[in-house]
Amino acid sequence: MKFDQWRISFAMIGVLVSMLGLVVSLHGIVTGQQVAFYVGTGALFGGLITAMVLLEKIRNRRN
Repeated sequence: MKFDQWRISFAMIGVLVSMLGLVVSLHGIVTGQQVAFYVGTGALFGGLITAMVLLEKIRNRRN
């Protein structure tokens, strides 16, 4: 149970990182900064993939 709580916490951090990545990516689009766009997009997808993997591990342990 303790490990599940840690995984849920890290998954929430991953979701927050993906939200921040979305903001940075949109900022890069609006200002025309290509580097900010790519960094934001990487953070967006990295955070979502991390959250998805951690939550899938929790779901598979309970089944």
